[in-house]
Amino acid sequence: DKKDLFGKSDPIVEIAKAQEGGGFTVVYRSQPVMKTLSPRWAGFDISAQKLCSGDWDRSLKFSVWDWNRSGSHDFIGSCTTTLRDICPERGGQVFSLDLINLEMKKKKKKYTNSGKINFNIVKATSIHSFVDFINGGCQINLVCAIDFTASNGKPHLPSSLHYNDPYRTSLPIQQ
Repeated sequence: DKKDLFGKSDPIVEIAKAQEGGGFTVVYRSQPVMKTLSPRWAGFDISAQKLCSGDWDRSLKFSVWDWNRSGSHDFIGSCTTTLRDICPERGGQVFSLDLINLEMKKKKKKYTNSGKINFNIVKATSIHSFVDFINGGCQINLVCAIDFTASNGKPHLPSSLHYNDPYRTSLPIQQ
């Protein structure tokens, strides 16, 4: 929808995840794309834990707003889906959704949508933890040593185990 005076919007997109008790919490907000009706937002990385609490079937709400410098942004429309639906690596087949503004839908009989949101690239990348490597069979050999230098004497004295004599090539312990 055209929201600004001269017919161009400055759209931003917000992603919110559904909460257990109802309602949504915003987990991502884009920068505005200035003066366009066909925005292409910059790509971003977000963990599945932050995005949907690790639940690929949790509802995600995508809301598009017309950004205003004053901070009172104008609502364009929203849609709801899940991460599983939009992620091809998890079998997702949804690549475009209608943005619906319920207020506009009530006012206009021929209203279809306020635009579409297209998911051009949605990619899931596994980031393995240390425990994942251990569970996968990775073996680690670890050798630790503690150097009690103070108990071996002062290193500048010839009686110390750490004394490095510039005139002798071998260490005292090797003799």
